[in-house]
Amino acid sequence: MTAPFKERPLEGATRIDLDGVPELLRTRHQWACWSYEHDAHGRPSKPPRTPDGKPADGHDPRTWSSFEDCYEHYTRGQCDGVSYVFQESQGLLAFDLDHLAHWRQRDLLIVHMLGSYTEWSASRDGLHVWLRGRLPEGRRRRDDIEIYSRARFLAVTGVRLEGTPAEVRSSPNLYAVWRRWVEQ
Repeated sequence: MTAPFKERPLEGATRIDLDGVPELLRTRHQWACWSYEHDAHGRPSKPPRTPDGKPADGHDPRTWSSFEDCYEHYTRGQCDGVSYVFQESQGLLAFDLDHLAHWRQRDLLIVHMLGSYTEWSASRDGLHVWLRGRLPEGRRRRDDIEIYSRARFLAVTGVRLEGTPAEVRSSPNLYAVWRRWVEQ
């Protein structure tokens, strides 16, 4: 399995497959634009911004935009990608599996167990598994796994991992995966 991206520098516009972005996400007014920036240690980051360039805040819906507005901004080359902000009350979450090259066997098992829409990350070295559901309070990050469920932005590519569903689903294995690889 290889990432369906052309090789390009880490920084610059990421590929977005418009048809691959689930309708469930596109219809919500919970989007921001992003462009690569560097933190104090020189590492790239993707801070969320409104289409007019102001900071977007995961706690402030007034700073969120529609998918259409952000995607249009992206197609005009005015940002490197788009991101979605989570609201816990909506019962939607995503497993962010980084560094697939290192964690391949574990990550592909997680994808298989969860059985929901899975896309390639903007870096081309990770996967996002999107799910309907909620988790109890507790740990949301361990090793190269992070779970997004509230007030956080996650870059969206719409580039679906071959063999995974096109829609965001519930998973009877959600708690088992969380307990085994994150919570303990």
